[in-house]
Amino acid sequence: MDALAFLLMDSAKKVKKKLTHSLKPYNITCRQSIVLRTLAHQPLSAKSISEKTATDKATLSSILTKLIEHEFVTCTINVDDKRENVYTISQKGADILPSIADIEDHCKRQLTAQLSQEEYDTLVILLKKLKKMDDEEG
Repeated sequence: MDALAFLLMDSAKKVKKKLTHSLKPYNITCRQSIVLRTLAHQPLSAKSISEKTATDKATLSSILTKLIEHEFVTCTINVDDKRENVYTISQKGADILPSIADIEDHCKRQLTAQLSQEEYDTLVILLKKLKKMDDEEG
């Protein structure tokens, strides 16, 4: 296996593990928090959420089901297209967003403690370039 691929996958796994553990008291997973933050800006269809979060339909369906069960998100029928549902963050979901942001900031500080600000900024730029390359191919 390519060393770069291994390093990226291993690093992502560690970040996810740390965030998952930290988010447990809020009964929310990393992927659920990403969807919740996406909905904080505006109500969206499942297709739009899927595109914005790079989440496949089956996984997103499970995430939305859990968010609705925990009353973090509500679901209504799109008035413009009755075949489509629109998902909206609930007040309960909005109320935990600041805590989620604090947890993410804390985890980021811990995970990047060994990096200078310049190294961190470079890492973010490089990861965005890799993501953009993948987005253009897909």
